[in-house]
Amino acid sequence: VNWPGKGIDTPYLADEHTFTRYSVPQPPPLCARGTIHKNGEGIVCVSDTAILDPVECAWVVSEVNRVAEAGWKQDAKKETIGTDKIWARPFPDRLWMREVPGMLNWFESRLRSRLFPMLQSLYPEIIPKADDLRCHDAFVVRYDAAGMADLEMHQDTTSFSFTIALNDKSDYGGGGTMFPLVRNALDVQAPFARSAVAAGVGGVCSFPGQLFHGGYPVTEGYRYIIPLFIYLDLNRSGKDRGHLLKESGIALPTLAGVDQYIA
Repeated sequence: VNWPGKGIDTPYLADEHTFTRYSVPQPPPLCARGTIHKNGEGIVCVSDTAILDPVECAWVVSEVNRVAEAGWKQDAKKETIGTDKIWARPFPDRLWMREVPGMLNWFESRLRSRLFPMLQSLYPEIIPKADDLRCHDAFVVRYDAAGMADLEMHQDTTSFSFTIALNDKSDYGGGGTMFPLVRNALDVQAPFARSAVAAGVGGVCSFPGQLFHGGYPVTEGYRYIIPLFIYLDLNRSGKDRGHLLKESGIALPTLAGVDQYIA
C-alpha cells in the first residue's frame, strides 16, 4: 500500500515545533510501570504545529471510512458495548488499524520517526530514549455528534497517553480532551479550572495516562483521532532490554513500536 509520504521518514526535530503546556494541581498517581511525575507543572502538552503531515492524516480518515462502510464498532448500540474489549462502558466509534490494509505499517513508521521521538523530547527526565517506548493497541476513533459524541472522565493504566488529531477543527463543533482541573503553565496566577484542549489536524495532545481525562462532547460533525496508549519498556538494572540474552550470544527479535515483533 502506497500511503502519502511512504519512504520519507523525516526525523522529528524538537526545535522545529512548539507546544502549549498545561499544569494540574497535583501529579497523577504512580503508573503501574513505575512512571513518576514529581509535580503537575506543564505535564499536559498540546502541539501548536502539526507533528504528522495533514495529507497523511486525510489518507487515514479516507481509508478508515472506506473500510468502515461495513460498519464501525459502535457502542451506541447497547448490545455491542465491550465486545472488542476496549472498555466495559460505552466508547466512541472505532476501527482497528489491522483491519485497514497498510495502516499498521504507516503507523509503525510514524511511531519510530516522529511520535516516539516527540514524546521523549517532551518528558526527557522520565523517558531515557525514544526506543524505550511501546504502544499498546492501535485504532482510529470517530466522535459522532449524532451518536457517541463524548467519553466520560477516566484514567488509563499507561505511562503516557496522547491523541493525534486527524481532521481539522472546522469539520466539527466542540470536541477535545477534557481535564477536570488545568491551567496554562505560563499563567501561574490563573485558577485551575475544568477545560478541554485540542490540537489542529496532525497535532497531538499528550499527558500522563493516570491523569483523569475524557472526551469533550462533539456538537456537530465528526471528530477523528488516534488515541495512543504508551508504556515504558524498562528494567530495574538500567541496562538495555535483553542484556542477559545478548551476553549469552542469543539473537533477539526486533521489537516494533506497536505490541508485536518484527521477523
